[in-house]
Formats: sequence, C-alpha cells, structure tokens
Amino acid sequence: MFPDHFIADGFAITEQIAQNLVALRNRYAYPRAYARFSARSGSIRLSDTRFAELIDPEPGHITDLDLDRYHTGLLHSEDPIENLLGTLSTVFWGFYTFSPSFATIRAMRHRDGYRSKPASTANLVAGCLRAGAERDLGAALGRLGSLSQLGRTPFASKVVAFMYPERAGVLDNKIADGLAVSTWAQGAPFLDGIGDVRAPRYQRRYAAWCDFLSTVADGMNAGIASGAAWHWRSGATEPQRWRAIDVERALFAYFSNAAGRAA
Repeated sequence: MFPDHFIADGFAITEQIAQNLVALRNRYAYPRAYARFSARSGSIRLSDTRFAELIDPEPGHITDLDLDRYHTGLLHSEDPIENLLGTLSTVFWGFYTFSPSFATIRAMRHRDGYRSKPASTANLVAGCLRAGAERDLGAALGRLGSLSQLGRTPFASKVVAFMYPERAGVLDNKIADGLAVSTWAQGAPFLDGIGDVRAPRYQRRYAAWCDFLSTVADGMNAGIASGAAWHWRSGATEPQRWRAIDVERALFAYFSNAAGRAA
C-alpha cells in the first residue's frame, strides 16, 4: 500500500500513492444500513413516545456522504433521543456485513444492555457522547466503554469516526490485522490497537491511528490545492476532498482484498 519507509520519510505522497488511494476509496462499498425514527407499531422503543426502525439497504446502495452526515447530525444533536438513535444506527450499520439478523441482535443488545452493561438510555448515551471532544479522540473513544456493544475499539471507533469524520476513522479487526503484516506500519504507535476502550493504552493507539489518517488526508488535500487530480468521488456527484475517514475507508478496501492482507 505504502512504501516501506513511508512514515519515517515524512508521509510523502507521490502520484502513485495518491492514485492508489483514490482507486481504493472509490472501491469502498459498505452497505447503506441504518436506523431511523418510526411511528409504526412494533418498532424499536427509544422512549415512551419515540420509536425507531432498522433499514436494510437496497441492492447496490452503499454508505455515502449523506449517510455520514446523517450519523454525524444524530450523534451531535442536543436531543438525547437522537443521540441514542445515532449509536443504535451505528451498531446496526457496523454489524450488517456479518448478517442482517446478527446486526439486529447487536442493535437490540445495545438498547437493552447485555451481560454487565446496562441498557443504553438516551441520557446515558448523551452523557458519553458529549463528554468526548475532537481534540482528544482517545478520550472520546474511552467514554463509550460503558455502553453495551461499544466496549472495544472496533465499534466504539465507528461512533467516533461518524462524530468526527474529518479527523477520525474506524480501527477494526480487518484493518488491525492488515496493519500487523504491513511492512510500512511496523513500529507505528497505532499497532495492536484492539482492546477495551477504557484502557489508556488503547486510547493512545487509537488517537495515533487518527493522527496517521489525518496526516495522509492533509497530504492528499495539499496535492489537490496544488492542482493535482487526487479527489475521490465514489457515490458522490462532485469530486471530493479527503477526510481522515476517507483514508481509513481506502485502507479498509485494501485490506478487504486477500492480496492486500499480505501487504
């Protein structure tokens, strides 16, 4: 993916690296699964008066900028019920590729609580989200550790990434496994980043991962500002500048490929 000394050499973005990232970002095709408010009987109860339903994506519909903005808006809302809908939707979205039924089970465990974790009430979720901040993404990750289904890096990082897509990305098992066998990543402070998000070491490693993604995104955007055609545009009507989450999605596409996992 990157040259062996990419980090040591100061993250220099060459034309080849840029074009690889563009092609990979355009290949990202995660299903457009989400949760929304509903007035239908039998829907998921969020409060005494508000309900949600889980939406399966139509064939070929992938996660796009509109869905990113939808989740960001819910997670930053001043309405705690919208915050709860945002985390419920993120859990459903994140587990969807395992199977729709498994994603539904996990979303309900998030709402109802599971094992030692209590039910995720609107006020509990709002307190965890509002205590975090973009300036300390590791701490924002750690604050989610008390919520059911968000105790470990892969899913807590999905919430943080939707909250702060400009500066944060997901760190899941597929990416972590790919990084572990990538020569360019050896010795990086974001390695071995999967664990209990309440542990400071995993918070530091996640923050380092977000710093890496942001640095690469900044390099891509600097190239665009200089006139290079380094935009991505999959699913978008206009060429797009890079966010940290876009770099992560390019790497997710790379490591999802069997050849990529042997990087």
